[in-house]
Amino acid sequence: MTPSKKPSTPGTPYWYHEPRRILQTVLREIDAPEYDADAVVAHMREVGYDTLVVNAGGIFDFFPSPLAFANPCKFMGERDILAEISSAVKAAGLRIITRVDFRGVEKSKYDEHPEWFAAGPDGKPVVGGYNSVPLYAPCYTGRYRNEHATAFIDHILSTYPIDGIWHNSVHIGHTCYCETCSADYRAATGHEIPIEETADDAAMERYWDWKAGKARANLTVLRGAVKNHGEDKAYVAEVFSMFDVAQPKRFGIDLYEAATYFDFLVSVAFLTGNKPGAHWEPLSYAGSITRFLKALEPGKRSVILHGSNGNSFRYIGDPPQDLRTWLWEAASLGGSHWNCVFNGVHPGRTVDRRNAAITADVNSFLREFGELTVNAVPVTDALVYYSKPSKDMFGNDDIEQDLCISAIRGAESALIDSHVQYGFAPDAGFDLDTIAGARLVILPNVICLSDHDCAVIREYVEQGGSLLATHLTSSRDETGRLRDAPGLADVFGVTFPGGSPDDGAELIDSSYDCYQYLAQRDHPILSGIADTELIMNGGTTVHVAARDSSDVVATTTAIIRNQPPEKAWVDDLSAGSPTIIARRFGNGRVVYCANQLDRLIFTNGHPDFRTVYTNAISWLGGNVTSLATNAPAGVHVALLASERASSYIVSLVNHTSHAARPLSDIVPVRAIEVRVTLPAVGVSTRVLRSSGAVRARLRGREARLEFEELHEFSSVEITFARDSANA
Repeated sequence: MTPSKKPSTPGTPYWYHEPRRILQTVLREIDAPEYDADAVVAHMREVGYDTLVVNAGGIFDFFPSPLAFANPCKFMGERDILAEISSAVKAAGLRIITRVDFRGVEKSKYDEHPEWFAAGPDGKPVVGGYNSVPLYAPCYTGRYRNEHATAFIDHILSTYPIDGIWHNSVHIGHTCYCETCSADYRAATGHEIPIEETADDAAMERYWDWKAGKARANLTVLRGAVKNHGEDKAYVAEVFSMFDVAQPKRFGIDLYEAATYFDFLVSVAFLTGNKPGAHWEPLSYAGSITRFLKALEPGKRSVILHGSNGNSFRYIGDPPQDLRTWLWEAASLGGSHWNCVFNGVHPGRTVDRRNAAITADVNSFLREFGELTVNAVPVTDALVYYSKPSKDMFGNDDIEQDLCISAIRGAESALIDSHVQYGFAPDAGFDLDTIAGARLVILPNVICLSDHDCAVIREYVEQGGSLLATHLTSSRDETGRLRDAPGLADVFGVTFPGGSPDDGAELIDSSYDCYQYLAQRDHPILSGIADTELIMNGGTTVHVAARDSSDVVATTTAIIRNQPPEKAWVDDLSAGSPTIIARRFGNGRVVYCANQLDRLIFTNGHPDFRTVYTNAISWLGGNVTSLATNAPAGVHVALLASERASSYIVSLVNHTSHAARPLSDIVPVRAIEVRVTLPAVGVSTRVLRSSGAVRARLRGREARLEFEELHEFSSVEITFARDSANA
């Protein structure tokens, strides 16, 4: 067991390295006349926020701006709202960040300097189509996003007592053909900027790569403008989901850039997306993104951006029980939160005020214990490898077309339900040290895997680590080049009779009327699956041959057409290629599933898929984990490690409710026992929050916690000896 990564300690800690409880009020023009700075501060104190994010401007200014393109809010009159609120917040001893937005300008402003903005392939201006008023859009290379933006930031930070800049709409999604972009692209690539509607994939990939470089250059300029006013001034911006595919590619900015350029990591994590027909996100996602951000950059605080009053329908409060569970999920894994409200002076002065104080309990917990939890990192018995190239090339926002995201989510679902403590291993900076302390590495259909990372994983398994991989893992390198055989074929113990998989020829369509024959029914991976010769298959299955037939746990069947029923049979159920292989490699263990087992957990959900997967985890991990519990799957159990305090923090989040989303209420769960294996002799325990009595017993390196009753959230700190010699 090991923390996913040790948090790096900044040379000089600034306020943004501390836990934050953030409120953002995105002001409308009509909020200006009755804006009451003292009321905002009073609300922050009442609910427990310590940082406010509020409009400065960019499109519409909430201060009297002397700058080019000044566009003061027409309802503000002679007031300077930014001065009023910044003075009130600072007088209260709180922090304030201002929201700037350089996504575009109205036509009258555009006409002053059309050469500062983006152009389409016909030379005409690019006008943002999703705004309620036409906004003429910039590009990453133009003067509006560079010289003008830096002058704007400089004025704000020079004039007002501001602690940082929140760069709203930092992303640019369109293709720009302005003179600056065209000349730069031609010089850099020898090509003209492609026309997206007619260009092939290679041409567009070349353009996206170039655009990403320009995005990074622009972030460097803007971060520099902020830091010119001192390292204590924070620069942060919104970055979307770790599972978004199309947007990060078009934008040239994703969470990897956030880890580099922003002073703390903010990921948009609303219960729903801002689009028609948006679905409710799995409630576990608040934990997923917190785990990922902590793995990506442990030295920076991980913050989820949500809204008490929703995202799809911004005038109505989000379902309150879902939101509370969402926030506790993030807090249980050491995350902070940022409540973004899109209308009204503050959450208590808006149209729907039902969620005005919804964050009070979480704020109270973070105020008292945030220094402990936010600086801790997840304990990781298992690490899930996260491949940005696989996501970019084979992920899809349409789950039916996706080959990457759904596999990760299926793996996560099985890990959470079985209470296995896990984290992420991003491909950026991946090496043997990253995974050395984990008992298990999981490769959820990691199609794109570099030669370097293949070698690292091979060495890890040879030295005694365990590996669980699925489907097309390592069939391509990090550039997407198709290998003659998967890079880890020797580790998986398979050959490919027809040559390389994933070119179509060696994929079996197992989506319908297909099953898996249980070749070794007494194998531990099939534990709990009795009185059947078959289990379901689905999706596609890679046609493989086992190097050693004794490693084969299950095989495909021939298609058994279900019509007419009288003909629904085949001569031999066992005459297929392997679907599950379990073997030793060096000193380690490997399970390779040629089918899409992890994806099927997420998309199909049949219990056999989950049972096989969790059994595989147990077989690979040797049933030795940091934590064991009798808690049902509806209770999420998280284990954090605090190096500073020499302690573990055990947190339980109750998701138990009726079988529908959104949740209407939580059903209490009683008599939960959690046993934790400590790295040293246990010294003491402290209940941080509980909805019932907690009994704690320490015996050597084992801590046993008994929770009488769990409502929403409970948390206990276990301190152990600092000197391992006392273990």
